[in-house]
Amino acid sequence: MSEAYEAPIPAQPHPLPEGCPKCGATVFVRHWEGKFYAKCSGAGCLFGFDADGQGRAVAKCCICKTGRLRTTSKGRVCADCGKWEVPRIGTAPATLGLCPKCKVGQLAQRGGQYGPFVSCSAPGCGLLYACDDSGNPASGRCSGCQGPVKKTKSGAKVCAVCGTWQEAKAAAKGAVRPPKPPQAICPVCRQPLRVLWTKRNKWAYRCDPCDRWTDAQG
Repeated sequence: MSEAYEAPIPAQPHPLPEGCPKCGATVFVRHWEGKFYAKCSGAGCLFGFDADGQGRAVAKCCICKTGRLRTTSKGRVCADCGKWEVPRIGTAPATLGLCPKCKVGQLAQRGGQYGPFVSCSAPGCGLLYACDDSGNPASGRCSGCQGPVKKTKSGAKVCAVCGTWQEAKAAAKGAVRPPKPPQAICPVCRQPLRVLWTKRNKWAYRCDPCDRWTDAQG
């Protein structure tokens, strides 16, 4: 019985039959330091993935199940869905239980370019916070609802679940927080608004679908 035929590996870059899913440009299979990879030829397009000599993906994304992984200096990221590969560190479980914000999705620890983080699997939830190697919130837990706390770009800390700012500046100055205003409905999308105590030491309504804030009276 003759051995199975294997197509020769091209010595020069060669195009894949399908174009780039991001910009439509041609994707070429290239060779560098003993390894092959696929890279889009489009100007400014970063699409690419680890490949074999025939342009087949070496590894599939464990999150979207079909995406192709690309190795970077920070780890491996999916070229199709953009999610970072789940880190294999410590003894953290693959899932961390039900999301405390939407009560629908599951929390899972993932690896990013700035370190491990936890995010919700439910579309549109948006819960995300940095964590340690065991999945615990890096900035601690909310003093009110005990939800995970995340740090903003300005360095302030806010609860990822209830939106309460963790710096009690008003209390330190002896200020008294006014009564919480009643629940309300967004006049645009007709969805319930969240009532949050803001960094400006006042109540505000937050509409997540519309992505906008409205000052509350009271």
